[in-house]
Amino acid sequence: MSKIPHYYEDTLTVPEWRLMPDTIIILNEICQKATAIYRGRNIIAWFAKNIPLQQGPWLYNGLPGLILKVEDTRNQFSFVCRELIAKPETEPVFMEYENAEKVSKEIALKRKRLYIEDPLASSAQEWGVTMTYPGFDSNKPRKKSLITL
Repeated sequence: MSKIPHYYEDTLTVPEWRLMPDTIIILNEICQKATAIYRGRNIIAWFAKNIPLQQGPWLYNGLPGLILKVEDTRNQFSFVCRELIAKPETEPVFMEYENAEKVSKEIALKRKRLYIEDPLASSAQEWGVTMTYPGFDSNKPRKKSLITL
């Protein structure tokens, strides 16, 4: 990636959830279904009302219970809780790096996209180093989707 750590600021908004009557069991918890269109994606979330935390993975929050599963309808991502452990203290969400460079979201995503699509070109651009790997064709496009919007 980048030789200088970088970050961007983004707003965390609550999706406009529609509660559905469907239920499933996840980790012995009854979970209710909720749907939303959030940042251009159709989202399905399953939340446990018995766990009164309005949190979930990544960008998802704001339901009347802990989100134990969330995915998009195009199967580009899926987060599923694998274990529930009660902790008395919360852990920081944001980790600070010394000398991190603040960049726009567009620049951060451009750097990440270049790294995913062509890691050798990314290294050359960021580090000024040209590398080759036997069997790796940098001209062959590597399609991987960024889940960040």
